[in-house]
Amino acid sequence: MPNWFYHDDAGIKQGPIDDAQLKALCQSGTITPKTDLETESGYRGKAGQVRGLFGAPEVNPFTAEPPSQPGATVYCTNCGNPVEEQAYACMKCGASPVGHRKFCRRCGTALNPEQIVCVKCGAGVLPARNRTGGYGGPGYGGSVGGEPKNKLAAGLLAIFLGWIGVHKFYMGSWGWGMVFLAVVFLTGGFLGLVTGICGLVEGILYLTMSQKEFEEKYSPQTEAPFRW
Repeated sequence: MPNWFYHDDAGIKQGPIDDAQLKALCQSGTITPKTDLETESGYRGKAGQVRGLFGAPEVNPFTAEPPSQPGATVYCTNCGNPVEEQAYACMKCGASPVGHRKFCRRCGTALNPEQIVCVKCGAGVLPARNRTGGYGGPGYGGSVGGEPKNKLAAGLLAIFLGWIGVHKFYMGSWGWGMVFLAVVFLTGGFLGLVTGICGLVEGILYLTMSQKEFEEKYSPQTEAPFRW
């Protein structure tokens, strides 16, 4: 699998090449111990530091931490790319940076499917799904959730369309959404003012919560038909 790049004498990045091609270029002298190498994941180092190429005893630089980005404080749990704490989407893989189990959110270390704690930094990891469809371990009750919800979207939906329960369906509380709809339509809209006030209050609460409070209270793992 081609996953190596090297910089030639002019400093121009060449590749990608696979392991066999890398060794062949080393044997031909095209790549020397001082040649800069790079992997597709962004790890960098000298060819002479890679075990197996020139017999160098140095520590392999490609097992080190990935290059950091200015202002990045956490990592995408889908691809391990550094992202801003408040990022809504990862600019590398395009997925939501939270809610996956491939990489640690706090340090970017690759995870295996069974981990519930990152062995490098100690951060908690979403447990694997159990046989009943929920998540094992303390604090992980309820049914399987989906993608994390956007606080701004939830607030606006509650304020403007809360009277018919649109925000409830968005937040995964479809049971309450059906209740709101039933109240409005069975009363010919007469009680729409009541459901509208409820939606307005909820929308204000969503928008005034901190991002951390919102994510903890309305995480996908706590999603349920009648979660309020």
